[in-house]
Formats: sequence, C-alpha cells, structure tokens
Amino acid sequence: MYIPVKQQARTVTAKYVIAGGDKNGQQFAPDSQIQVFYAQTGSLNVANNTITYGNWQWDQTAGDSTTPGFKVISGSWSLPKEAGQTWQVNVPDPGNEYHVELSAQGLANIEKALGTNYAYPQVAADVTTKGTLTRAKLLLP
Repeated sequence: MYIPVKQQARTVTAKYVIAGGDKNGQQFAPDSQIQVFYAQTGSLNVANNTITYGNWQWDQTAGDSTTPGFKVISGSWSLPKEAGQTWQVNVPDPGNEYHVELSAQGLANIEKALGTNYAYPQVAADVTTKGTLTRAKLLLP
C-alpha cells in the first residue's frame, strides 16, 4: 500500500525597521524572505487499517539544490548544511544616520524585550553604550 508523504512550506519574513527616534517604525531595508520545507511520513497500522503520521521534520529533499530544505526568496541568509545547525537572516547595515545612547540596563531591557541586534563600537565605562540600533521582526504564518 502506498502511503503518501505530507509536505508543507512555510515562508519566514524578516522586516527591518528603525527602533526609536524621529524615524521610529520606518523600514530601512527591503524585507528578506525564505521558505522552509517540512515533511511528515506515515505508517500503516495493519490492526485497524489506518495511517498514522509522525512529527513534522525538516525536509532536505525540497528547496534549492545549493540550500536543501530552504528556498531563498530575497535577502541574505546564513543557512545550515545539516540538521541541528542554526540558521539566521543577515541583517543589512542600516547606515550610521540613526544612533542611540543607552545605559547598560537599558540595553539589556531592549535586547530581552525585542531580541535586538545591537552593534556597539564604543563603551564609556559602565555608563553609556553608543551604536546603531536595528530591529529585525520575523513574521511567521
């Protein structure tokens, strides 16, 4: 008996917006999108003649040949070559126009709340961190 494999793709969108200042909420770069592919295999229960499907698994048989399991739609991504490795979007440089100054505690609060990527080229001894603040929102369907 043939048992079909269920397959699905999910699109992940990263939006790049400015956090804070007079340009708060404005997009500073085009969205990045990627599709992630999943498969679910089934088995036949001969006792009651029903098919039972297992958990969804990352499907490396689908997607692009150079990035199995993924299809890059737009943007730049660091992708794994095997299961268990992490993957991420490469956030574009927002430029140097927008700067913030935060205390160490303020920075920690933002990172905790927003999952922020924060580059800080200068630190003034435990008082203020200066740098460019960017926030990448991942949208899952």
